Amino acid sequence: MSCVGGYSAGMDLSGANLYQAVTDEDTIWPCGFDPEAAGVIFEQALLAVLRVAHFIAQNAHHHTDTDVPDRHASLIPRALRV
Repeated sequence: MSCVGGYSAGMDLSGANLYQAVTDEDTIWPCGFDPEAAGVIFEQALLAVLRVAHFIAQNAHHHTDTDVPDRHASLIPRALRV
């Protein structure tokens, strides 16, 4: 469900399932209705979460275990000297 810039002030939202519905800060809600408690996601918050997830994914791609030295590689020359 999307209600971006919508006007829902006259609507009866009792019993409505708005969990994960996306809206923006301009949406007008009925008096006494708490959209956050109903699980509504605000567009700006969603964009911020997506930016963070994108940043984490990019950093995870660039940081691999190839930079970690193999701790057993230094033991091989010693074993060959025996």
